[in-house]
Amino acid sequence: MWYYHTDVTGTPQEVTAADGTLVWAGYIRGFGENAADISNSGAYFHQPLRLPGQYFDDETGLHYNLFRYYAPECGRFVSQDPIGLAGGINLYQYAPNPLSWIDPLGLTTEYKSESPYHGRKPTYDPATHHDPSSPDFRGGGSKTTPLPPDAEEVYRRAVPSDSTGKKWYGQNSEGEFYRYQGQNGEVHWNGREKSSRGLDVPTWIRKRFNQMAAKLKRSGGKCG
Repeated sequence: MWYYHTDVTGTPQEVTAADGTLVWAGYIRGFGENAADISNSGAYFHQPLRLPGQYFDDETGLHYNLFRYYAPECGRFVSQDPIGLAGGINLYQYAPNPLSWIDPLGLTTEYKSESPYHGRKPTYDPATHHDPSSPDFRGGGSKTTPLPPDAEEVYRRAVPSDSTGKKWYGQNSEGEFYRYQGQNGEVHWNGREKSSRGLDVPTWIRKRFNQMAAKLKRSGGKCG
């Protein structure tokens, strides 16, 4: 039995045996090129998996990516995207950032993480100072934006903005973004786009939700 150890995108970095012996370690460069193989087992271990969805082809030195081949030394595909411009305006591009995006089929990129957050999702705190029905409410208007009724529901689909997990963004059924913020394992609703204060939503957050919506539409509204 072998145990694969991967990075945040799922690219193998090491393989160990059941007793913990390192049987393979690769020196993987930014766009998937394996510059060296290392082993402490004293025997060669063939490990052909590269970037997510890619399989190393010994004969060509290319990576088989299901719908086309990928050249790791230059970080590009060797043929045009079979789905054309639907996969982006650069028909040979792998991904804008190989640490944040993957293309397991060789068709279109998928978001993995802009700044990976490792940990459980913080607990939602109703934050009564945003609730107009609470005696703790701070006044509304330019002072405090009132808590929307769907704030907790939207948080269930929220994603972290960075590796700290202190800020999260979610999108309501009308396409409006909410922000959640906190620390010590809890977050509270902290603002919305359609308010006097507005909301600065990171570009990659918008793109991720657009991708999620497109995938849901293609599946006929079914998750999974």
